[in-house]
Amino acid sequence: MGQQSRARRSQPGIRPPTGQTAVTELRTLTEVVANLYGTRRQCIQAVALFVRTAELLGHRVTPRAVSLAVILGPVVATLGKRALDVERLPELSTADAETIADSGWLRGGGHMVAILDQPPYLFDPTLQQLGARLDIELGPLAQPIGSVEPADGGWDLAAASGEMVLRYYLVPEETAWKRPYDTAFDGQANLAADIANRIRATRVR
Repeated sequence: MGQQSRARRSQPGIRPPTGQTAVTELRTLTEVVANLYGTRRQCIQAVALFVRTAELLGHRVTPRAVSLAVILGPVVATLGKRALDVERLPELSTADAETIADSGWLRGGGHMVAILDQPPYLFDPTLQQLGARLDIELGPLAQPIGSVEPADGGWDLAAASGEMVLRYYLVPEETAWKRPYDTAFDGQANLAADIANRIRATRVR
C-alpha cells in the first residue's frame, strides 16, 4: 500500500489543464509550497503537500527520492550519500552524514522531488533549504527533463543563474521516506484542498 494507496485522487468531472498550461499551474503550486516551507529541512512533507494538491487539481505527479549535488566548478554541497559517493568528496562526508542521520535516510537518499510524466518535468519546492545551508541564492525549481526514467540514473539541470548545475540522482531503493510521506499526505488534506481551490479559481473558463 504505502504511497500508492494515496496516489491518483483526481476529482471526477474535473478537466485539468494539460501540456504547458499544466506546467504553468504546477509552477504556481511549487512557489506556494516553497513559501509555506521556506528553508526548513522538510522536503518529504513539502512534496507530500505538492502531490496531494496536484492530484486534487487533476495532475498526475509522482514523489521520487533523490540525492542531490550542487556543482559550481567543483561540487560545493550534497544532499544524501548517493551524490556524495559518486562525486567523491570525502571532505563533505561528516556534514553530509549528519544530514542523513537527522532526516532518517538509510539507503543513499536525502531529498525529495515530484515528477510530472507528460510533459516530463521535475518540481523541487524545497531547493531553497540547500541554498540556505550554502548561503547562496537557490529558489524552488521547476524544469523540463528528458525522461522520467533516465538511462544514467538522474538529471543535470541548470540553476536560475545558469552558472550552477543541479545533479539529481534517483535513489529508487530508498524507502525511509514512505512512512513520513504518508503521514504528511494524510495530515495536510485541508491545506491541500484550500490551495487547490485557490489555484482552480484562477483557471480561465
